[in-house]
Amino acid sequence: MKRAYYINHWVLTLLIGPFILTFLDFLSAPIQDLTISLRDIYAVTLVLSALLSIPTLATSYFIFRILDKRQIKPAFAKFILILWAIIGLTTTMILIGGAATNEIIFSYSISIIVVGLLLKIKVSTRGNRHTVIS
Repeated sequence: MKRAYYINHWVLTLLIGPFILTFLDFLSAPIQDLTISLRDIYAVTLVLSALLSIPTLATSYFIFRILDKRQIKPAFAKFILILWAIIGLTTTMILIGGAATNEIIFSYSISIIVVGLLLKIKVSTRGNRHTVIS
């Protein structure tokens, strides 16, 4: 089975999440109050997001393998993986804490849901076995 679905989901979520966070911040703050732009912090945000999300990525791999072995339908597998990513994000952010915890959880959750719904999990058959792949 290819790892493309959950790897692509992870990478695209990390790439899109900061843009959603910045957009929501832009909507809630007057322009003169925006002192740090996404351009200034994107690389740092991307690296920190990647590092902090490694535990969720690792557990997603095992969940994906279990879903494959149990021949779970792709739509339900996608739902479980999206839900797991949100749980992992929320847990990580609550453990870290900080002033922008709720905003980060909200913006990255939007990214997780949108990316998860747009990516496709394809189903192929190997012999008599029904396999979830991307």
